[in-house]
Amino acid sequence: MEREIAMQAKAQAKAISDMIRRAVSAALEQILVWDIRRGSLEGSLGGGESNVEVEVTSLILSSDASAVFAGYADGSLRVWDLASASVLLTFNGHKSATTCLAEGQGSSGSLLLASGSKDTDIIVWDVVGEEGLYRLRGHKDMITAVALLSSSPRLVSASKDSLVKVWDLESQSCIQTLVGHRAQVWSLTFSPDESRMISGAVDACLRVWDAAPMAEGGELGYMGRIDRASTDRVLDLSYGYGGKLVLAVTAEKMLEIFRVRDPVAVEKKIARRLRRRREKATKAAKAKAALAEAATVMMVEGAEAEAAASATETDPELRMLDGRDPELPMGSDEIASLLTIRLAAKVRSASFAPPPPSAAGASGLPPSFSVLVALANNSLEEYRVDLTFKELSDAAKLVPGVQPGVASAAYTRTGHVARAAHATDIRALSLSRNDDMLASGSADAIKVWNMSTFEVIRDLPATQVLALAFVPGDRHLLAGTKDGGLLIFDLRTAALIDAIQAHEGAVWAIRIHPSGNRLVTASADAELKCWDFELAGTGLGLVHTRTLKMTDDVLGVVYSGDGKTLAVALLDATVKLFFEDSLKFMLSLYGHKLPVLSLDFSSDGELIATGSADKNIKLWGAAFGDCHKSIFAHDDSVMQVAFVRRTHYLFSVGKDGLIKYWDADTYDCIQILRGHHAEVWTLALSRLGDVLVTGSHDKSLRVWRRTEEQLFLEEEREAEAELELASDLAKDAHREAKATEDSSAAYAGKATLASVKDGERLLEAVDLAVAESYKFVNPDKPTEQPSPLLLGLTPSAYLLRALASIPHAHLEEALMVMPFSAVMHVLHFLEAWIVQGSRLELCCRTLNFLLVTHRNQIAANSSLLLLVRKLKSLVDERLRALRDTVGFNLAAISVLQAKLADAKTVSFAKVDTAAMDDN
Repeated sequence: MEREIAMQAKAQAKAISDMIRRAVSAALEQILVWDIRRGSLEGSLGGGESNVEVEVTSLILSSDASAVFAGYADGSLRVWDLASASVLLTFNGHKSATTCLAEGQGSSGSLLLASGSKDTDIIVWDVVGEEGLYRLRGHKDMITAVALLSSSPRLVSASKDSLVKVWDLESQSCIQTLVGHRAQVWSLTFSPDESRMISGAVDACLRVWDAAPMAEGGELGYMGRIDRASTDRVLDLSYGYGGKLVLAVTAEKMLEIFRVRDPVAVEKKIARRLRRRREKATKAAKAKAALAEAATVMMVEGAEAEAAASATETDPELRMLDGRDPELPMGSDEIASLLTIRLAAKVRSASFAPPPPSAAGASGLPPSFSVLVALANNSLEEYRVDLTFKELSDAAKLVPGVQPGVASAAYTRTGHVARAAHATDIRALSLSRNDDMLASGSADAIKVWNMSTFEVIRDLPATQVLALAFVPGDRHLLAGTKDGGLLIFDLRTAALIDAIQAHEGAVWAIRIHPSGNRLVTASADAELKCWDFELAGTGLGLVHTRTLKMTDDVLGVVYSGDGKTLAVALLDATVKLFFEDSLKFMLSLYGHKLPVLSLDFSSDGELIATGSADKNIKLWGAAFGDCHKSIFAHDDSVMQVAFVRRTHYLFSVGKDGLIKYWDADTYDCIQILRGHHAEVWTLALSRLGDVLVTGSHDKSLRVWRRTEEQLFLEEEREAEAELELASDLAKDAHREAKATEDSSAAYAGKATLASVKDGERLLEAVDLAVAESYKFVNPDKPTEQPSPLLLGLTPSAYLLRALASIPHAHLEEALMVMPFSAVMHVLHFLEAWIVQGSRLELCCRTLNFLLVTHRNQIAANSSLLLLVRKLKSLVDERLRALRDTVGFNLAAISVLQAKLADAKTVSFAKVDTAAMDDN
C-alpha cells in the first residue's frame, strides 16, 4: 500500500500533552500528532513501514509527554516514542480489543501500565521490566475504564456489567465492589489528590465517591449524585486545572463542564442544606401534630412509614447514603454545573488543553481555559471558555480561602482543524482517464483528489452517492444517488450543472460507452436507461434515448471492450447479456445462489467475471455463456470485481475487508492485500493497472501501487499459513482463558506467532548446544570440529546469546514452547552462567519462570532438586555481590557529587574574596 489519503479520525483514543500544545488522536492504525497552534498535522505514528495493521482502540499520553501508550483491536499494546516515532515496546496479552489504559507507579517505583479489554480482563504491565505482571478477572462484561492510584497499591475498574471494582495489587484480588450503578458504567476519574472519584454511566447523572480513606487502606464511600443536562451516556470523564474543573464527554452534541467549589463554599452549601433539612423537619412535625388530632392519624403514619421504607429498600443509592453523617459534604455540595458547550456534531472525545503558565499556579478557577474536542465529522476544534466572577463583599475579603463565585460563563471557538476525509462509508470511486484525479462519493459529499499530492481539490455537494463516472475529457463528473438522481458537476467551477431525476430507485451503476459519446445507468427500479451527451447552453447535458425494462432490480451493468455487448446483473442472481445497438437479448448466465453485486468484462471480451453475495466469483466465457470456474473468493459478499486492462488478471473486494488479486486463466489467488478494518465497498483501477484505490466502511481510502518486486506464489502461501497459525493461537488462548476463568488472578502473557518463532529458535539452540557439549565431554569419540552454526562460540555462550536475543516481552511465552526435556538442559546451563556472572538479571528471570512453570516435574526429580538448591545458593551469593557493587557505586557517586558541590562553593568563595580585596 502506498498511501492512505483519507481517514476518519476515531477519537475514543486521544490525549493532550500537558507540556506542549500538541494533540494526539487515533485514526485507524495510525496515531496522528497535531500542532494545535498551527492547526496542522505534525506527524503520525504507525502505518506505512511500521507493519502495524490493526486498528487503534485506546490511547493515553505518558505523564512526561514523551511517549504514547496505544491499545489495538487485536489485544496488543505498543509504547511509541514521540521524538523518534518508533515503537519502544510491544505487549501481547488480551484476547480481544483493548478498550482502556491507565499509567501509574508501582510500590517499587517501577512504571506500571494497566489495560482493560473486551475480553473482561485487566492486565497490569511493568513497562521498565518489559513484562506482564498479572491478569485480574472478575468482571462479566467489557472493561470501560481503569485507574491506578499513587497513594495506595490499588486499581479501580469500571465495566459494562454495571460494577465498579477496587483491586489490591499486592494480593491481586478484588477487595470492594460498588453496586450503586443501575446500568453500564462507562467512565471514572480521580481528582489529582485522589480524594474523590467520579463515575459516569448511561443514566443522566454522575456519582461522586469519597476516595480519601483508600490511602489508609479504607474503602470508597458514596457521596451522592450530580444531575447532568444530557440524558445520553458518558463517554469520558476527566479533571483539569489542578482539580478545579471536571469535563464530562457525552455521546450527544454537547460537552458538560463542572466546577469544584472551594472549601469555604462547600461549608456554606452544607450549612444551607442542613438548614433546609431542619426547616423540612419542623414542617413535617407540625403536619404530624395537626394530623394527630384526626382519627386516622395512625393509618396515615403507617402509610407514610411503609412508603419511606419501601423507597429505601428499592433505591440502592438511598441505602448507600443511609447512615452517612449529614454534616459531611455530599457530591452536590462540592461539584456544580458550570457550562454546557453545544457542538455541530457528535463528540468522540475531549480534553482540557494545557493551561497557560500564568494560570498554572493560580488559586481558584482560572479566568479562562480551553477545551480541545474531536468530533465525529472528522475535525478537531478548540474552544475558549471565559468566566466572569462576582464581586466579593468587604467582609468576605477578610475570610481566608474565600473565592468569588462565577457570575457567567461564555465560550467561543478559537481553533478548527478539519481532516480532508469522508465522515461516512465510501460507496463509489472513479479514476479520471489519465489517472491524475480520483473521485470518491459517500453519504455526505463527493470529493475529488489529486493523485499526485493526495489532496482534495474539489468538494462537491451531494448526498447518498452510490455511483461515479468521469465524463471523457475529465472536465465533468457524473454521480448517481440513492434517490434515483443523476447529477452533473463541472469540475472547473465545482458547480452542479444539472440534476436529473433519472430513476425512481437507487442508481447502482453508471457506465460510459467505450466510444465516449453515451452512457448507461442501472437502477433499483428495474430499468436500464441509455443517455447521450449533448452540449447545452449551460454546458454539458444528457439526453435520454432508450429504456430497457428488466424483470428485477438492476444491481450492475458493464460494456464489453468493443462496446457491442451489454452485461446486466439482476437481483434474481442472474446475469443477462444484450446486444448494445438493439438491446436484444443474447445470453443468460445462471449459477449464483445470491444476487450478483458486480461484474466486469476482460479487455479482449473473452471473459466475464461476476462477484456475488454468495461469496463466489464466477468466470464465464462471453461467447457462449459457459462457466469456466467458480471460486470461493471471500468469507463474505463479493462487492466488486475489476479486470486489469489487456490482461486476464482480476481484482476483487469483499465485505470481509480483504482485497484479492487473481489470475483468471489459472484461477490462482496471486496476492491478498490487507489494510482495511471493515467492509470494502468499492474499488477503482488505473488504465495501466499499476494503481488500485479502495474505499471502505472504515471511512478510509487506500492507494495501492504495483512495485517492481517479484511475487512468488509459494511465499504467499507460506505467509497465509503463518496467518492461519496466528489465528489458531488466538483461538487456543481464548479457550485456555475460559478454562481458567474461575481464578481472579492469572498469567498476563499470550502466545503469539512471534513468541512461538522465538521459542522454536531457542529450542534449536538448546539442541545444538547440548549436541556440541556432548562432543567435548565424551572421551570415547575422536575429537570433532565444532559446528559452524556456533559462530565460533562455546555451546554455553551460543545458547546464552540465543536466549538474550529474545525480546523481554516474549521471553516467558518463548520459554513455554520448550518441552521439559529441554528445560532440564537449560537448568544445567543456567548453573554455568550464574557461576560466571553472565547476564545475571536474565538468568534469574529465566530460572524463576521455569521453576514456577515446571514445579511439579522438578519436585518429582531428586537430581533436579539438588540442582535447584545449588542454584538457590548461587543466585543468593551473586545477588548479594551485585547489591554490594551497586551500593558501592551509589556511595562513590554521592562522594563525587559532594566534591563537585564543595568545589563550586570554594570557587564562588574565591570570587567573593577577590571582589572584596578589589574594593
